[in-house]
Amino acid sequence: MKIKPHAQMALPSFIKLKLQFSVPCLITLLLWCCVAAAGPQTDVDVSPDGNMLIFVDSEFKPGSGPQYANLVISTLEGAQFVRSPESSQLLRLVNKPTALQYAPTISSNKLTLYFTRFDRDSDPKGPQIYRATRSGLGAPFRPPAHVPGLGEYVEGTALSPDERLLYFHRKDG
Repeated sequence: MKIKPHAQMALPSFIKLKLQFSVPCLITLLLWCCVAAAGPQTDVDVSPDGNMLIFVDSEFKPGSGPQYANLVISTLEGAQFVRSPESSQLLRLVNKPTALQYAPTISSNKLTLYFTRFDRDSDPKGPQIYRATRSGLGAPFRPPAHVPGLGEYVEGTALSPDERLLYFHRKDG
């Protein structure tokens, strides 16, 4: 893996990505973000085929920020995304109870997940980018690995259309 300047990182070659979203899918995504479930849902990513949505389930307390932030998988069933009953099991090694997980990015084959983790108990102290993989669509994600060398405060990933570059935010200075 080669680090590129200006917040880009070269990745191994993957299957070429083609973005195609239907209007009903985008409307469903907007509705999901605005009205679904009990707590605030933030930071969504939709798989390139439009059939999986990963979001952050979180709780915020006034004046103290997020109490928790965990990634959740939902799948498209008919015209709406539904929280997967297997989500907790699939992400059990990804969601660390003492940290905040947010800003997910899923690969086109849905086997690689990039996300940001903010863990006050680890060095560096700022948010960091992690990568988790799995062997198949029904398999749980393996323990995530920290993506090193990006900086002390990095977050918010996005893959290029060919999935050879990982874009992210980096705080400099």
